[in-house]
Amino acid sequence: PNYLDLDSDGDGIPDSVEGVVDTDGDGIPNYLDLDSDSDGIPDSIETAADADSDGLGNYIDLDSDGDGIPDAVETAADFDNDGIPNFLDLDSDGDNIPDAVETTQDFDNDGSPNFLDLDSDGDGILDLIETSADFDGDTQPNYLDLDSDNDGIPDAVEGTADVDGDGFPNFLDLDSDGDGIPDIIEGTGDPDGDGIPNYIDFDSDGDGIPDQTEGYFDFDGDGLANFLDLDSDGDGILDMDEGDLDVDGDGIPNYLDLDSDGDGLSDADEYDWNNDGIFDDDCDGDGIPDYLDPDPCNTDIPQGLSPNNDGLNDYLVIPGILRHPESRLQVFNRWGHVVYDSQGPYQNDWDGRPNTSGSFVLDGDGILPNGVYYYILTLSSTEPAQTGYIYLKR
Repeated sequence: PNYLDLDSDGDGIPDSVEGVVDTDGDGIPNYLDLDSDSDGIPDSIETAADADSDGLGNYIDLDSDGDGIPDAVETAADFDNDGIPNFLDLDSDGDNIPDAVETTQDFDNDGSPNFLDLDSDGDGILDLIETSADFDGDTQPNYLDLDSDNDGIPDAVEGTADVDGDGFPNFLDLDSDGDGIPDIIEGTGDPDGDGIPNYIDFDSDGDGIPDQTEGYFDFDGDGLANFLDLDSDGDGILDMDEGDLDVDGDGIPNYLDLDSDGDGLSDADEYDWNNDGIFDDDCDGDGIPDYLDPDPCNTDIPQGLSPNNDGLNDYLVIPGILRHPESRLQVFNRWGHVVYDSQGPYQNDWDGRPNTSGSFVLDGDGILPNGVYYYILTLSSTEPAQTGYIYLKR
């Protein structure tokens, strides 16, 4: 009988300890109640120990470990298999973040409360890795922060890789590829289509010049930062063609130099001086495009012109003439009359039509008759004029 039994309910806790008090108010005195605090955990499991030293034995303590989470919620399960049941475990999921910090909130709505969730914010990065630190100072601890470094790129995208090997995983690295351009500026775009987002791409625009070299200022003011601009100086020549060498040694790399060879002629004028739509003109045939070649071109005037719209010799094209901004071309017929006068820099655009009054015109089509014409070509006021003959064949 109970009056002779030192442990009437057989829970391992002496009746003298449990007493006749009815802690949970269920009408059963503790010494006869198998779950004196009605937390769903038998007294035989909780025992009379006082885990949190609050003066209450676990069997009558609704929060035996004092972590702010009721034992009824934590239960006697051992989530992290560390040998300590959750209701006595200060870190039930073993992520090094105390249950008292994580609480019973279910931040990512996955059905697991944070204190039992190995990835509380559901970003694919374990709480154990993220920790409870607040890297970006936004009052949201990393393990609950979807963008721990506040660079505008979700942690779920950045991940735990350390692209630049600086010891900071990408999700905590403000410059994940270490190119000197913050991730918040580079973003996740992929303009060069190489499958690597800009924030971890060492050459975001794929022009062969590293982002670290190009930087994020906008040299030509076109709204595109150099590291995303295929033509950083806006001269019409792609950066990948100009490269980052400094041909003229002026301290400005070619891709930012409006006159890469320092010859006084802009790259924009030199790269297609004959206006044939084929870039990288090389007037002296030395394999170096004119815009990178400081050597002057010979201005040898062709001896023939056939303006018949067949695409061959329809215009009088003088190699290298566009390198001479003071040039002037005059053409005379056999009687000494001026039939053409560029009246300024010659642009390789004479097609056999006169532009002076009184010139002889055949059949009213605007083109001079077949014959030999005399020319005077002046390159500048300091150079002697060149003279010779051109045969015009319609």
